[in-house]
Amino acid sequence: MIVVDASAVLSVLLGEPAGSVVLHCLHGLPPRDGRRGDRHGKTHDADGTPEALVAPEFLALEVANSLVQMRRRARRLGVDVDAGALMGVSPDRLAQSIAAHFEQLGLTLESFPSRAGFDRMCQIAERFGLSSYDALYVAFAEQRGARLLTLDRAMAAAAAGIGVATVTATGPDAN
Repeated sequence: MIVVDASAVLSVLLGEPAGSVVLHCLHGLPPRDGRRGDRHGKTHDADGTPEALVAPEFLALEVANSLVQMRRRARRLGVDVDAGALMGVSPDRLAQSIAAHFEQLGLTLESFPSRAGFDRMCQIAERFGLSSYDALYVAFAEQRGARLLTLDRAMAAAAAGIGVATVTATGPDAN
C-alpha cells in the first residue's frame, strides 16, 4: 500500500515536471518485498493484486483548495489559467473533475483520522515541526503500515523518523 499526499497529486494534475516522476513512481515501481510489476509497470503484491494507492479524505479538500487559490492568483495577476489538467475547468465542475482524476490515478480516499490517529497526527506535527495537514499523511501511512509518496522533504524526513518507508522521485527508499 502506498499513501499519496497532495504535493504528489498536484504535481500530476498541474502537469509539473515532477508529475511525470510521480506517475513513474505510482505505476513503475520496482518490485519490493515480494511484489512484482505487471506488463504496464504497475506494482503488485505477492498474491498478484495491484498495490493499493490510498490517501486520507482530507486530500480532496487540500487539492481543491490549492487549485482554487492558484486559479484566484492567476486571475488576479492576469495569467492564463490553462496550465495543467484542472486549471481551466469551470468552477461548477471542479470537484467532479478532481474526483475523476483521483479515479484515473487509481487512488482511493479513506476516512481518517480516528481519535488515536488525531492524537498521533498532533504528536508528529509537534515532534517534527510539520503542519497538522502534513503530519496527517505521515500518521495515516504509519497507521496503515504503508509507504508514503510525497515531494515534501520535511514530510519524508518525519516519516523516516518514525520508521515509515517513503517512495521518492528516484524510487522506493525504505527509511
